[in-house]
Amino acid sequence: MVLVVAATDDRRVNAQVSADALRAGVLVSVVDAPGESDFIVPAVVRRGDVLIAISTSGRSPALASHLRRELEAPHTGSGGSREAARGRRTRVQRAVGDADRRHLLERLVSVDLLSTLRHDGRQAATDQVDALISAMAATAPVPPQAAPNADETLTP
Repeated sequence: MVLVVAATDDRRVNAQVSADALRAGVLVSVVDAPGESDFIVPAVVRRGDVLIAISTSGRSPALASHLRRELEAPHTGSGGSREAARGRRTRVQRAVGDADRRHLLERLVSVDLLSTLRHDGRQAATDQVDALISAMAATAPVPPQAAPNADETLTP
């Protein structure tokens, strides 16, 4: 498969590239002219398993780029934050049973962590997440996998 992307700053050149691709039977994307395109290329933010695609349907590539930068900004930093997130996931799995875990995860994604990150920093957002986990764990029964079994409590 062949794809063509016309992304020059000259509208006539982009239109010619589009017309040539059409005649050749090649898929084309003209970045600022969705009507002349067979497909669009969104601005993309990737963070681990999360992928966010942003598109203005070709109407404002600058806006899509700006939104991508806004979404990326609070996530810059070391991989240590990813390790911390994995640790919290493990803590949630141990502290909260399956029935309550979904409710906790829904609460976590509904909290305005992006605003907290921007205004108060990473530690404040981490503290906010930890407080939600602790509150849920305090009211939830201990899941069976979190309770130590007899073999784990014996020492050699």
